[in-house]
Amino acid sequence: MRFAEALQRGGFRIGTPYEETFEIEDAEGTRRTLKLQLIGHFRDSNGDRVVIALQPRAPQNFDGTLNWSALKDYQLLPFVLLHQHHSGIRPLLFFGEDGALGIFKWRRSRPEEARNEHAERARKAVDALSSGSFEAIPDDWMCDRCPSRIICPCWIGAATAASV
Repeated sequence: MRFAEALQRGGFRIGTPYEETFEIEDAEGTRRTLKLQLIGHFRDSNGDRVVIALQPRAPQNFDGTLNWSALKDYQLLPFVLLHQHHSGIRPLLFFGEDGALGIFKWRRSRPEEARNEHAERARKAVDALSSGSFEAIPDDWMCDRCPSRIICPCWIGAATAASV
């Protein structure tokens, strides 16, 4: 209900939803499907491609916008990949606990370069994961904070640091 209300407050009344899957090609030419974890992906009545990601709560002093630097790499990924694939997108964030929509702002200095670097890191990670090549140095402090921990072979016990 909060999401629908936030969309109405944001002026989104009519839209055409996208039900496409997102694929990325690994180094061997195999296409891999990525789940982008979006709660909204549609073309609005102005013709803009709107992409909405979920965040638990708005940051303190939230003014309706959120800068590139406020998000972690894995949170930027859907916006970066879709921008590269479709060029002009309108990225938004929905803050669930607050019921608010926020406008995502691309990095100010060299935004295209930042998006390209981020997308390249993602492609390298896909290549490494699909080939079974992991560069990991397990460490209690780092592993507890790592966004890839749940798929890490070291963390789930499928490998040791010496074997990766």
